[in-house]
Amino acid sequence: MRAHCLKKVTLVKSNGYIFKGSVAENLRMADKDAAPERLWEVLRQVRLDELFKERDGLDTLISEKGRQSFRVARLKGLLLQEPCFLSLK
Repeated sequence: MRAHCLKKVTLVKSNGYIFKGSVAENLRMADKDAAPERLWEVLRQVRLDELFKERDGLDTLISEKGRQSFRVARLKGLLLQEPCFLSLK
């Protein structure tokens, strides 16, 4: 039972790692087959959709560090569609 429950939890650390590249490339590390519509959906859930629409959309380049890196790391957990994820600061 415990192992089953642990498989349903995604851990997102405050210093969650993202890679230098586009928003889409980073998000597809969690779900390589995610359609653009799904990526925009999770961006909306953490209120980053407008920010990236103002820039280059899913092609917006992001770096390993920055104020939005935690939120982008959190998106990876949302793409996994697990019922629970822990956010540690």
